[in-house]
Amino acid sequence: MSTEAIDRVLQALSALYGNTDSATKEEANIWLEDFQKTTEAWTTADVLIRHEKVGLEARLFAAQTFRAKITYDLKELDTNARNSLRDSLLNLLHQFRAGPNIIITQLCLSIANLALQANDWEDPVKQLIQLYASNPETAGCLLEFLSVLPEEISGDRKVPISDEDYQRRSKELLASNSGEVLQLLVVYMQNSGNNVDVQIKLFKCLYSWLKTRNIHIMTLHGNPLLDLSFEALNSEDLFDVAVDVVCEIIDQTSDIGQSMPLIEKIYPKLTPLRELMKQIDTDDGDKYKAFCRIFTEAGEAYLSLVVENFGAFRGIIEGIVECVAFPSLDIVPMTFNFWFSLANQLSDSKYAQVKPQFFDIYRSLIDIIIGHLHYPQDLNAWTAEQRDDFRNFRHEIGDVLKDCCYVLGSQETLSRPYSILVKCITDPSFDRSNWQVIEAPLMSLRSMGAEVDSSENVVVPEIMKILPNLPLHSKIRYAATLVIARYTFWTAEHPEFIPFQLDYISAGFDDPEVVAASAMALKYLCKDCNKLLIDYLNQLHPFYISASKSLSQGDLIEITEALAHVISAVPMDKILSTLQTFCLPIAQGLHEIARKGQGASESEVRQAGDLVDQIATFFQYVIPSNTSEANPLIQLISELWPVCDSLLVNFGGNVHLAENISKYFKCCVVYYRKDFLPLLPNFLERLVETFDRTGLGCYLWVAKKTIDEYSGQAQHDGIPLLGVAEKLSSSMFRFVKEKGFQEIPDVVEDYFQMMTIFIEEMYTTFVQSPLLMPVFQCGMAGFSLEHHRALSAIFHFYTQLFTITARHKTDPALVDPISKTLQEVGASFVGLLINGLIHSFPLDFVSDVGTIMGFMAEVFPSESRQWVAYAINQLPAEHLSPSEREAFFVNYDVAVREQHWRRLRRLLNDFTTQYRRKNFSARITRKAH
Repeated sequence: MSTEAIDRVLQALSALYGNTDSATKEEANIWLEDFQKTTEAWTTADVLIRHEKVGLEARLFAAQTFRAKITYDLKELDTNARNSLRDSLLNLLHQFRAGPNIIITQLCLSIANLALQANDWEDPVKQLIQLYASNPETAGCLLEFLSVLPEEISGDRKVPISDEDYQRRSKELLASNSGEVLQLLVVYMQNSGNNVDVQIKLFKCLYSWLKTRNIHIMTLHGNPLLDLSFEALNSEDLFDVAVDVVCEIIDQTSDIGQSMPLIEKIYPKLTPLRELMKQIDTDDGDKYKAFCRIFTEAGEAYLSLVVENFGAFRGIIEGIVECVAFPSLDIVPMTFNFWFSLANQLSDSKYAQVKPQFFDIYRSLIDIIIGHLHYPQDLNAWTAEQRDDFRNFRHEIGDVLKDCCYVLGSQETLSRPYSILVKCITDPSFDRSNWQVIEAPLMSLRSMGAEVDSSENVVVPEIMKILPNLPLHSKIRYAATLVIARYTFWTAEHPEFIPFQLDYISAGFDDPEVVAASAMALKYLCKDCNKLLIDYLNQLHPFYISASKSLSQGDLIEITEALAHVISAVPMDKILSTLQTFCLPIAQGLHEIARKGQGASESEVRQAGDLVDQIATFFQYVIPSNTSEANPLIQLISELWPVCDSLLVNFGGNVHLAENISKYFKCCVVYYRKDFLPLLPNFLERLVETFDRTGLGCYLWVAKKTIDEYSGQAQHDGIPLLGVAEKLSSSMFRFVKEKGFQEIPDVVEDYFQMMTIFIEEMYTTFVQSPLLMPVFQCGMAGFSLEHHRALSAIFHFYTQLFTITARHKTDPALVDPISKTLQEVGASFVGLLINGLIHSFPLDFVSDVGTIMGFMAEVFPSESRQWVAYAINQLPAEHLSPSEREAFFVNYDVAVREQHWRRLRRLLNDFTTQYRRKNFSARITRKAH
């Protein structure tokens, strides 16, 4: 080690902590991370951490370096060096026994990782207890080590050891020492006096061993730590860690049969906590949240006890109700899962007799929730984020109202918000500008709708009758309109309310703040009551024409869907003329724009895209149910073909129009498959030509849908799907050659998704066609992509290709074409996979690479072994030592021989992580992540 290295480290640390320039700080951080990968970092860290004249930052860096080196690079040290490192770390832990704590933690993490990997270190836990337990000055160090040990071992494993070694060493370090550790904690706690710092460390240590399941929960029965954990809730200093411990204890006693003796000791300790909750100031939401966490944990863990013994355990559920009532919207969601679980439990017929005991609880819960649903008086002062958060909260808490409805029944549940509405409109003193008081119960009615039966005849009719009498306020009308939208399934059984609802919804289109709600309500009304609304189509048509001129495209599409649902219910002999009535004016508008050709303005082309979207929406939902006869709507599709063809010729390169016309053709091939066959050749010809001219991925998307729909009958009906795939592929190859993969990642994604469907549906055709080799090579070239979704599509293509090949590995007619392809490009293919792993692929693709290499090894074992060996041996000697190379091959051969593909993926993951860390700058490694 040179003083130059120390000087450079100190300079980099000075730049990192003492410089305000972000670029300089980033460069310094990257240099320090890269330095930690060098072998010189071992000795440099040792000198720095012992240097009396350097600052905390330098010593902390040294301690962090030890941890990083031990985690990733311990193989750089022989046995003697490891033993020396162990002794040095133990000495340093003693040296820093008085702190700083941040150094102690890093040293303990280093020792924990060393203990996991150093198989020749016999019983590290016992050795540290012997070294540090008896000295009060080192007790804190020991407790810190015992706290981080189970978390480090049970957490996200980073150390490069086998699963077998990991399991064995974990048992030696943790399970074998749990009894001694628990006894040590008891002794320490009993002798801690008023030393709060030590008590915090003790509880953190207990929590760590409990959380990682290394102390069996029943060992706390009769153990003083149980009482001490609950008593600590009375201490401000110990409160937070005590909450963690208590919640963990409760969670691990959820097995009622096994844990009942311990539960009998826990439950009496919960009751006094409600008194502590009452003493909390409403501004101290964090503390209240902690108590809510305890009661909710108890409710979920002891749910069956609460249900079967309500009288004995009602304190738990009442405590949760008090939590819900607390005026903090951060606390209420913590209880949601409990209410859902309780409602499910009470729905069991065997609890029918005890169910009424819970009714008062649920009545209170409804009233509390409606209170939480109120928008604030100062809503205008809220930020957009606050509004979004509150909106999400209201929808989430609505699920609890469904639970209430589930337990109490819809009649009583609905009656509570209904009574609030009645009181508001009948009370002369009610301030009608206070819209929040009315909007909240309306919102609750929406939430309850999912649990209301369509035959409900008591409360819902009264609710519908009261809606027109509510104050004329946009917020109220918006909420009331959405109530109608939620109950349209009910309206289908009560058609007498349709005229009122149609009028109410229609009037909402005159209020800009209510338009969106009205569009949604009309959509659901038409969907659920489509047969009942057929006679209303004549009056809905002029409304639609008018709406087309005034509404936003989004709202117009909602209305289009609404009308489509009604038209779909029209008798077969009238459905064509009905749909023509609505579609032909749209088609006329399209014809006018298409006739202008290249002379059409940008806004007109945009308008054409919107008009196509309307037509596509009609055909998406107008699907006659009688499929045995020829679909009469194919006549309209045929009538629309010339204008669609003209749009593709003139404006096929406009993204907005292209996406919407692709959506329309998707409807044609998916919903009108058989009847669309006569038009299919012209459509496919235009599709191929338009993609070749524009290169837009949406045409590949609709081609994928076409292949998926017609692949089963392609040969029988003479559908040239292979020819289509070949022509689209030819265009695709030209695009990637001219533009490069990085410029068109979305198109690459669509292309490989299309080809994946092709091989899934027409595998034999694909592998026996001239397409196999160029598509395979195109995917290989695409490995250079940095676009995650596109790269994922390529990997999915190869995964499916090799999956199906493996499925047919005994059929030479299907395997030989793949074998022939790999004879030419197999070595390059595997080389690209290995190169991508260590240089560029995000780590979440390691699993895909492992799957592909696993299938290759299964079908072509000897060849794939040669390709892997060639790829690994191409790596520079200075980047991969002979021993590392040999270790990789040994583990690879074992995984393949045993067909242990999880082990193969683990090998590739560890190899990738280690190789990147060892050989590449932190800057490059971060980019790959």
